[in-house]
Amino acid sequence: KPYMVMCSPMCTAFSQLQALNEERRDPQVVRRELESAKDHVRWVMKVCALQHREGRYFLYEHPATATSWKMPEVVKVANLDRVQVVKLDMCAFGMTAQDKEGEGLVKKTTKMMTNSPEVATRIAKRCTNKKEDKSRNEEHRHVMLINGRARQAQEYPRALCRDICEGVSAQKKMDCRNLVLMDAMSMEEMYALGVDELHEDVEYE
Repeated sequence: KPYMVMCSPMCTAFSQLQALNEERRDPQVVRRELESAKDHVRWVMKVCALQHREGRYFLYEHPATATSWKMPEVVKVANLDRVQVVKLDMCAFGMTAQDKEGEGLVKKTTKMMTNSPEVATRIAKRCTNKKEDKSRNEEHRHVMLINGRARQAQEYPRALCRDICEGVSAQKKMDCRNLVLMDAMSMEEMYALGVDELHEDVEYE
């Protein structure tokens, strides 16, 4: 009965890059690999659902473009109460790879699904590059995960692991105090709470 279960099944059979090579492979082999991968994801969803049902936590990860996100079993878990699907970019956590120009950051947009609000809050980081302004100095170069470079991006960056661990630690503290993470209030909402509609405002000198 672990407090948090990390679920990161192999995504090769669900990837867009793999789909590009299907025409050059044996259809039966491709179909067999896909069914095996789906069986694995179905089993993982059972684990996630069990964690959720018994009041514990899970974190499921797959690339944002993986077709596994459309599987009925995954959609069902995603629709459970308090479950969030967060999109993040690995370059925001310092993931790198090598290409002919040297080392560079890897964007690798990913989705993570979890029922831990504290973890979800910490991992929701996106690429800082601004498409509307290519002249910004803080923009960074991305290494494309082609020509076998995807293998260089199979390990989680240390910064992501740290944020997940900090989220789990914070979630445990919240649970011990029987607290629930609430959305932060805007300044307008905070000022509205201080307005007494039954009395006139009193000005102090």
